[in-house]
Formats: sequence, structure tokens, C-alpha cells
Amino acid sequence: MSTFLMPEGVISKPERILRNFFWEGQKGSKINHLVGWETVTRDLVDGGYKARNMALLVKWGWRYLEEEDSLWCKVVRSIHGKDIFNWHTTGKEEKCLKSPWASISGPWLKIDALATFRLGNGRRIAFWLDPWESEIPLLSLDF
Repeated sequence: MSTFLMPEGVISKPERILRNFFWEGQKGSKINHLVGWETVTRDLVDGGYKARNMALLVKWGWRYLEEEDSLWCKVVRSIHGKDIFNWHTTGKEEKCLKSPWASISGPWLKIDALATFRLGNGRRIAFWLDPWESEIPLLSLDF
């Protein structure tokens, strides 16, 4: 289930258990916290960290990039037709919005804006279709 964003109602009880574990420690201990639990779990746009669920989604995204020859990655590519992080520019454009990959690719698209990658052996490069210097692919440029 770590590949889907959980509804708020499902999160509440485990949330309470986690909060109590991390924030209270042992019974009767008094701890001063630098950041409130609400801030840790609040969305980034609202000034929070949204740490736990996003961490799971990003973990799956990282595994997808690192285990590209594994069976489960091949199945994902055969269903969706292209890389879920738009690092591959060829393949089908349509995507099933209810799939776990829609949830996983969301955080990765934010990370992708800040990330760089090495060319390596060039297997992931579409020379004419990838944006290089600007955000426009070479094929679209007028020379």
C-alpha cells in the first residue's frame, strides 16, 4: 500500500501512534520539540514537511530508477509505455490516473526539477527529443 497516497481518515490512528512514539518517548518523559508534529505532517505548500508518506513514494521512485532491469520495472514500463519521471521521452503519453505510478511520479517531478543526471552509456538519452540547453528539445528548435 505504500505506492498510494493514503486518505486522511485512514491515517489518523497510525498517525496518533507514531506521534506519541516520536514525540513522547517513554511514559512520563518531558521532551522539548523544535518543530510541532502538525508541521512535520503538513503539506509543503502549507509550510510543513509532509515527510512520511512522501518518503515512501520517493523510495519507490528511487527503486524504479535503480532496478530498471527487474521484472516489476519492466511490467510498469509495459503498462505505461514511458518513464514515469519523464526522463525517457519516447513511448505512450497516456497514463492511468488511478495507478500507483501517478502518486509516485508526483514527488519525483518536483525532485526532477532540482536533479541532474550523468549521461553514462546513453541508454536513457533521446538525443533529438530531450531538452538540453533550454527546455525545448533539439528537434523543435529552428536552425
